[in-house]
Amino acid sequence: MSKRRRWLAIVNPTSGAMRRRAFSDFWMRRLRYAATKIAICERPGDAASILADERDFDGIAVVGYGTVFDMLPALDAGTQCLTVFPAGRGNSLARAFGFDAMAKAMAALWDGVEQPMDLLLLRITHGDGRVEQKVCASAIAIGYDASVAARADDFPGAGRHGYALAGLVTAPKKLSLQLGYDGEALRSRMLTGLVIGNISHVAQHCRFPQARLDDGRLHAMELEAPRLRQVAGNLALLAGANPAGPSRSARRVQVQLQAPMPLMVDGEILDDVLEFSVDCVASAIVCNRGA
Repeated sequence: MSKRRRWLAIVNPTSGAMRRRAFSDFWMRRLRYAATKIAICERPGDAASILADERDFDGIAVVGYGTVFDMLPALDAGTQCLTVFPAGRGNSLARAFGFDAMAKAMAALWDGVEQPMDLLLLRITHGDGRVEQKVCASAIAIGYDASVAARADDFPGAGRHGYALAGLVTAPKKLSLQLGYDGEALRSRMLTGLVIGNISHVAQHCRFPQARLDDGRLHAMELEAPRLRQVAGNLALLAGANPAGPSRSARRVQVQLQAPMPLMVDGEILDDVLEFSVDCVASAIVCNRGA
């Protein structure tokens, strides 16, 4: 059982389902009774500032998934517990926590289970030589999945099917890269994409069914599907299937690209990435999941 915590709900009103007035009004009324305090993000990047100013709360409930990426650097791993409500488009982290509905996530504030959760440490070298470091909670992708994530906003009324619809109009393209796992020598690969995750879900689909929140491993899927096979896979996703391809488990992945390209990080797009590495940070934070 989760211990009784003082929950700060950080709400992104522009994310996914929160854009629908009926959904937002209904669940905001209920959230006012379930959480200790509600804070609204008014601009990109607000989540980290809110969290830095609100240190009296030992539970952080994020409503709107893209907000997790913004606030993770400000989360106090020693004292604060994280939970996520499925109010975005893909809701991958909420689904990995066992929350496929808002009511389940809200109930878990009182009767959920707390456990350690791994995070991903991402180090990036940009095409202009800039180097930066990011902390991620779920997925990193280049190629096809990154292109799909970038185009999903073209379908604002599609709800949870936005990613799948974007996939139908996005053509896979071969990209050349150098790839290595766990310190092995980099090898040349021609792929249509690469997806790296530390949880079971990518968007609303279970891409890594073997993944656990605290297994101390990351999981990588190398994509090589041509257009017709990719379209067939997307149609299967729209029909409700979750076709999971072969994947590899590791503690570290290193990638060197032939030319700079966009990188998808927890649903956000980072441009002009030339090289990156991803390390799994075991039991980095505490999360609150469904019982």
